[in-house]
Parts: sequence; structure tokens; C-alpha cells
Amino acid sequence: MAHLHHSWQGYRETAAAVGREANALGDIERMSRGFSVPVRRSVQEAARTYANLVIDVEWPAMEHGQSSEQAHAILVELWNSYTDMPASDRAHQIYGASIVRLNELSTNRRLRLLSSANSVPILMWGLLALDAVALVLLSLVLDIPRRGMHVLLIALMTATMVSSLFLVAVLDGPFDGQMRVSPEPFRFVLESLQNLER
Repeated sequence: MAHLHHSWQGYRETAAAVGREANALGDIERMSRGFSVPVRRSVQEAARTYANLVIDVEWPAMEHGQSSEQAHAILVELWNSYTDMPASDRAHQIYGASIVRLNELSTNRRLRLLSSANSVPILMWGLLALDAVALVLLSLVLDIPRRGMHVLLIALMTATMVSSLFLVAVLDGPFDGQMRVSPEPFRFVLESLQNLER
């Protein structure tokens, strides 16, 4: 059960990191409206491109534990928009807050990509299977006078172990399988981004 809790915790943390990354991207785009027009357009275009690449290119790549070099390049471009910003824009009060959000975006991207590459090691799967077999065998050798209760105990132990192993397998890869983490936070942010012409 500890393995199941650990897998569920990792899944939830990954989903939370995705939400924080998307929120930071949306905040960066909104705060960019306080900068000069060239800077604002550069940031907005990079934010929109990044969201599209994450959804369309990086999400499918993460099913195989990979990432998008294009998305990484756009993130670097986004950082360059701030590091190369004219002094007049850097003096703006939202510059510092924008850098904080940019750091949040980068940190949560790294967490997301690390989660996509992590999986339960083969040794752990072996131990989980050994635990399951040991518990079922233990239930077989227990001396329970009533045969019906003994059969019920064996069935319950087997069902519990099989369902636990199934859930660990489903939650093992947060970006593949049936319970994959959704890119919906990025879709939501992308829909809310203003037109670049504004």
C-alpha cells in the first residue's frame, strides 16, 4: 500500500506542477502588457508558441520520456526577452515579478519533464510482485475452520493485491496510459491569451 500511496502522490505532484507551469505562463503574458510594445509582442508571441509546442509536440513526446527541443528553445527565447530588455522596461515595477514567474515556469517545466522520465524501477516491481505472492500464500496457509471464510479471505487478499498492482501500473507513467496528466491547463491559458496585436 505504501507503493500505491507513493505513486498517487507522485501523480498529484506532477499534475500540480503542470498547473503551476501553465499559470506562470499566463501571468507572464498578462504582465508583459506593462512593457513597451516590442517587448510585449516578443513575450506574448513566445508565450503563445511555448503553450502550443507543449500541447502539440512535447506532450506526445513525454509519453516516451522525451521532451521538445523547440519548446526549450522558446523558453530560452522568453528568458532572452527579459535579459535583453531595455533599461527603461527593466525599471518597471512588474519586471521583478515577471522574473519570479519566469523562474516558476522554468522550475515546473523541469519537474514535469523529470516526472515524464521517472517510472517504477524493475527491482521495485519485483518486490511488489513478491509481496503480493507472499500475502496470497500466507492467506492459503492460515488455519481457518470454515472453508467459506477461508476462500473469501483468499479472494479478498488476491483482489486487493491485484488492484494495488494495477493502480501502481496505471499511475506509474503520468503522461502515458489511461490516467495521464492532461495538458488542459495549457489549453486554458492559450485560450485566454490576448491577440498579439492588442
